[in-house]
Amino acid sequence: MKHSLWSTFFRAGRSALILATPLLVTMSLGANAGTLAKPLGKSQNSSAASLDSQAYRLAERAYTLAETGDIDGARKAVEASLELAPDNRDRESLRLSLLVRANLLVEARTYSEGLLRKYPDDQKLHAQRAFLAQRQQEFTLASEQFAKALRLGGWNSTEVRNLRLAWADSELSAGHPQQALEALEPLATQKEFAGDSEVQSRVEQAKRGIEAGQNRGSQSDSS
Repeated sequence: MKHSLWSTFFRAGRSALILATPLLVTMSLGANAGTLAKPLGKSQNSSAASLDSQAYRLAERAYTLAETGDIDGARKAVEASLELAPDNRDRESLRLSLLVRANLLVEARTYSEGLLRKYPDDQKLHAQRAFLAQRQQEFTLASEQFAKALRLGGWNSTEVRNLRLAWADSELSAGHPQQALEALEPLATQKEFAGDSEVQSRVEQAKRGIEAGQNRGSQSDSS
């Protein structure tokens, strides 16, 4: 069974995406149950299969609890799953999401940094790290991570739109309207988003910020 909270939130639109950021994760339960150091005998294989089955059920329970809003229960379930079958990227990503949802932001930051060292080319982890940094008002780091996630690719057009809008928001919050405009430029030039009010609003906001900066510069030169 495959669950895709990530795609669900992207389809729901950017406002839902921002609110639901902590659960941005695509789960492929059971796909990577952990690696084994050496070939196993029959009894060991049976034991490993049993552990994997338990880990799978715990991960399924974590997903179900997360959907119902029981974040503490979901976090405990996915952590128990990882104890049985460690190094499963999807479950690690879910744990990160749940740490953020539980407002354990310091632990989430440490955990996300560890995951990115393990999986440096995982675009979804970079996006999760970006949203976490944005939540902690680390806007420069958020912008860097949004840019990295987009460079790695693998997104559909709606996901690209939402990531670029979030990236622009980080740049605007950091007082960088020119960089915000550059983040939005690929959207502003695509017919698909020609009538997109959110894209247009951010573009106008960035342009006003640039103009305000130029006016301040002119006043400073004349004084």
